[in-house]
Amino acid sequence: MQNFIITLVLFLLSLFVSAQEAPKKFLIEKGTWSLGGSFAVGSAHTSSERVDYPRDFKTFSFNIRPDVGYFIAPNLQAGIQLGYGYSKNKYEESVLTELKRNSFSIAPYLRKFFGLSSKFSVSLTGSPYYNFSQNDEYSDNEQFGQLRSENYGVNIRPGIFFMLSEKFSLNADFGRLYYSHFSDSRDGEDREKSDQFGLSFSTDNIWIGLRYYIN
Repeated sequence: MQNFIITLVLFLLSLFVSAQEAPKKFLIEKGTWSLGGSFAVGSAHTSSERVDYPRDFKTFSFNIRPDVGYFIAPNLQAGIQLGYGYSKNKYEESVLTELKRNSFSIAPYLRKFFGLSSKFSVSLTGSPYYNFSQNDEYSDNEQFGQLRSENYGVNIRPGIFFMLSEKFSLNADFGRLYYSHFSDSRDGEDREKSDQFGLSFSTDNIWIGLRYYIN
């Protein structure tokens, strides 16, 4: 919720600024490099009706995504993004009391900017990705299982960009339209495979970032 409020305030501020200045196009020239990244923090309390899964658990997650990009045409950027994520689930009334997850990802991307003023732009980013994660299961602080999973697919993410200066921008991505293939194994034995297609606006899909431009 806090990330959503920050994104909304940024959006309204950008509209106000754009209304005060003379009309001018948002433009990042071909040949420009960008360095930066984004982060996301989320928490949730989930209740499940499945008999084979704990009914109540709390989740905290943290993700960071450094990236480098190059503008192959005006307002059109190609780049690559790395990712690291950590999450922890705490369960109630279950043999499994805690689940810790570490994940690593790589995602090349293509991003198109659609300028609304000289400093403000919306964006659309398409990105194939690969993600590997390891989940360690604990019962009363003793590890008793390990779950590994692989996930690959395609994300399409909307976003907003606000140029703080000629060299820095503040950005936010929110939500994703995605296709995903998922497989996992428990203690070295294959367990489950699935394919998903969907639209998500959960808190862990709201990202705030900062970028530096070199031209």
